[in-house]
Amino acid sequence: QAEMRAATGTSTDDTAVAVTTDGDAVPGRYAIEVTTLAAAEIEVSQGFAARATLGTVPEGTLNITYGGTTTALTVDATNSSLAGLVTLINENITGVSAYIMDTGDATAPYRLVIAGLDTGATNTIEVDTSGLVSGTGTSPAFATTSAAADAALTVNGVAVTHPDNDIDGVVDGITFNLNDVTTEPVTINVKTDV
Repeated sequence: QAEMRAATGTSTDDTAVAVTTDGDAVPGRYAIEVTTLAAAEIEVSQGFAARATLGTVPEGTLNITYGGTTTALTVDATNSSLAGLVTLINENITGVSAYIMDTGDATAPYRLVIAGLDTGATNTIEVDTSGLVSGTGTSPAFATTSAAADAALTVNGVAVTHPDNDIDGVVDGITFNLNDVTTEPVTINVKTDV
């Protein structure tokens, strides 16, 4: 009989909060207010003049911690460029994506970006460059342009936090899909589909 049950859900503002349901959805009206969307962390370095020149960064050990797990990367004469660091990070750390951004600056246009692929407050990125001690170059110094964060919302006045923007498990059979912060409550109506 579970296969025969069905429910439909509608939102008064799909651009802020959409809804998906399954046969276990509990019929009712749900007032949703979103104060924070879940976010992934992004770290961006200062600008560099070259992207592929060896010796752009010092050699040694680069420690990157993502989601509480630290990975030690060896920077040597074969990969001491921004492009080398991108390859090193992408091949050795699961859950992040590294790339070079060209800002168009006249003297130092190339920035190393390390972006988390997972939202949620526990998925922070920490970069320790203190082990880059030999050779030439300048150690990258990173600034956080997007901090890892959980989604924060209320459902019928009850505070809820969740590591991503598709909120399931709060009410059986209902997933609240958060798209934007709200300025007033969004009403979700769930009805049995006969």
